[in-house]
Amino acid sequence: MRFYIFSLVSAGLLVLSLSALNSCATKTEAKVAEIKLPTMQCGACVKTISKALEKTEGVKTVNVDLKQKLATVTYLSDRTDLTSLEQAVARAGYDANSTKCEPEAYAALPDCCKVPDAK
Repeated sequence: MRFYIFSLVSAGLLVLSLSALNSCATKTEAKVAEIKLPTMQCGACVKTISKALEKTEGVKTVNVDLKQKLATVTYLSDRTDLTSLEQAVARAGYDANSTKCEPEAYAALPDCCKVPDAK
């Protein structure tokens, strides 16, 4: 009976050790990206852009600042990159850094979210 208990405890410790080792070996560096959002106009834009970025795989945190027209995104570098983040914003209908918005997505935005000069 002692041998059986010892075997179970040993096996459990081995599993825990391997899982801890695996989690240490697979830790990915979190990076922070700043995305300029020159076409963002209002609070609805903030919400739309935030949702688009949050849905991107590997994104940990999103902070969209309307006044500065800037998104600060913390993401896992093994799951996404700056280009993918910019494309997510463009698919939502907004310019992101030098990436232009998708015209169809921009056309579908409410009028309050469109740049007044572009109407």
